[in-house]
Amino acid sequence: MLTHPAETSPAALSGDAGVLLDEAVIAELEALGAGLLPDLLTLYFSEATGQIVELEGAIGRVEARAVGLTSHKLKGGSSAVGAARVSRIAAALEATAHADDLESAEALLEGLRRALDQAREALRARMADD
Repeated sequence: MLTHPAETSPAALSGDAGVLLDEAVIAELEALGAGLLPDLLTLYFSEATGQIVELEGAIGRVEARAVGLTSHKLKGGSSAVGAARVSRIAAALEATAHADDLESAEALLEGLRRALDQAREALRARMADD
């Protein structure tokens, strides 16, 4: 059972709740130098997409430990690039895995997919404006 009930609300599960991007983190990354952010985001989205595939398999096999480990990696990577909503949903999925309760895992995975797509589009638009 989750210790944070708000993390399983319909809005949280849909990937449409909470702040999409952490602007402070993104500003810090932009300040590191021209051209770094696009390369970093390319790497992040490649890794995150692979982690979503890993999560699909682990959830399908009902492997809570693998779900927890992969969710933890996705949470950290997402936080590091400012993908706040992805990080928050990954944290909720990690918590369900640690509780050995994958009942809401499919819904959280769908929310992760949606949040990752939203972050990708928002960051593309942001870089196009720069």
